[in-house]
Amino acid sequence: MNEGPVTLAQVRAALASYRPRRLPTFGMPAAVLVPLFERDGRVHVLLTKRTDSLRQHAGQISFPGGGRDAGDEGPLQTALREAREEVGLLPSDVTILGALDDCPTLVTNFVISPWVGVVPAGYPYVVSRSEIDELIEAPLDAFFEPGVLRTEEVERLGMRLKLYFYEVVGHTVWGATARMLTQLFELLGRA
Repeated sequence: MNEGPVTLAQVRAALASYRPRRLPTFGMPAAVLVPLFERDGRVHVLLTKRTDSLRQHAGQISFPGGGRDAGDEGPLQTALREAREEVGLLPSDVTILGALDDCPTLVTNFVISPWVGVVPAGYPYVVSRSEIDELIEAPLDAFFEPGVLRTEEVERLGMRLKLYFYEVVGHTVWGATARMLTQLFELLGRA
């Protein structure tokens, strides 16, 4: 297991040769951006807390993203469009490092394509208050501290699944967001 703080160079190297697994026919296509930035020598991830008034995933911690629109050329364009709509992040201000495996949601029937990108620290976000309640900036290293991760095994649709729960910066990160982060941590040798 790697020691010391995670660096953007390590993330870039881990994703450079990785070929993500795609599940195009599993469910409704969606995509998210996993925005990373460096501040005070530490890599942080930007998460959002969704408003309680949303139809799906209300109140949950997530990445900027959502369902594919007919005009989107592909999952990357979906992730960048949604990030712009939700938090005002311009696509030209994102440096894409690579992608993670498609992540299905069994309850809501989405298949999410996650894209990892670097954004400038201190970005002047413009939050869509109809979708986003709060922006959360969490150091990646906080996810590796003792007692932060809790797992549970459940059975859904005849499958045995492992659920991940991270308690970081006063929030519980779980569900698809936690699975995507766990895969990133595995690629970094930190799981």
